[in-house]
Amino acid sequence: MKYVYSIIFLLPMVLFSQYNHLKLEKEKVIYERVFEIDSMSKEDLKAQLQHAVSKINNIHNVQFSETFFSAELKNIIIDYKKYGYSYWKTPVPLNYPFSANVFVSFKEGKYRVTVSSMLFFISSSGMLDGPLTCETLLTKNGEKFKQNNTVIIGGEIIEKYLDETFTFDFNQNKEW
Repeated sequence: MKYVYSIIFLLPMVLFSQYNHLKLEKEKVIYERVFEIDSMSKEDLKAQLQHAVSKINNIHNVQFSETFFSAELKNIIIDYKKYGYSYWKTPVPLNYPFSANVFVSFKEGKYRVTVSSMLFFISSSGMLDGPLTCETLLTKNGEKFKQNNTVIIGGEIIEKYLDETFTFDFNQNKEW
């Protein structure tokens, strides 16, 4: 019986956490994910990250330091079809260029990716001209994510794109 109560108590938490890595921070949407790498020193990880980041399309202003790097993603068209979504079920902003700030900190065995200031540059002759931030995923008071299906799909696509972009396979860089 106590298991039934536990399930009833935890079910709402699972249902309302619709994203794995998109989060709210001071009424702003950010993407944050920690990647664990088995037995890699900080120096080796830095070298591997420098190599991997150089292969990301449309990444600009990359600046490395001893424990982090910062960069900007600019003018990215997210291929939502790649993630199984169609034009008609995808929110309109995802058809326009995406830009964001990227901050990656690293230490021995792990790196953390934080993406902020995410926006889409909409250029049409309609009502949506100009930059549109990812805060449109939030309710009016900015305290939680909206629950409508179109908004959820938009967040899922952004999250999948960022997961794919910053998941690096460091094993393929090793010579054999």
